[in-house]
Amino acid sequence: MGSVFEFNRRSIFNLESAKQLLPLVFRITSDIEHQFQELTTQIAMARSTTDVEKVTELEAEIQDLIQRWESKMTKLGLEPKGIWLVDFDAGNGYFCWKYPELDIKFWHAYKDGFTGRKPIESIQPHDYFN
Repeated sequence: MGSVFEFNRRSIFNLESAKQLLPLVFRITSDIEHQFQELTTQIAMARSTTDVEKVTELEAEIQDLIQRWESKMTKLGLEPKGIWLVDFDAGNGYFCWKYPELDIKFWHAYKDGFTGRKPIESIQPHDYFN
């Protein structure tokens, strides 16, 4: 029996397929973001004791954590665009999601980026469907 999702390939999503994948993306992001918050708390404590070596070690752990998240998103066929921000390629633009949003509610053209994202309900379906 095959997997519902193919890994390590560039994917084109329609809105329904993006929404089907979102619970997994949310769970992965939530888990890693929680670890990120714990590490930033530890960094603050280490800085207060001026433990430079510990701060450096924790900062490296944060970098590894972010890279691990980016790798997981890429394996799901998504394009990480920032910390906890991913785009689902729609073939002519992106469905855009940022943690902790609970749904995919935004879309933007390839050229627009995050600042140009628009609520999906404000645009015509043909704008984001192939």
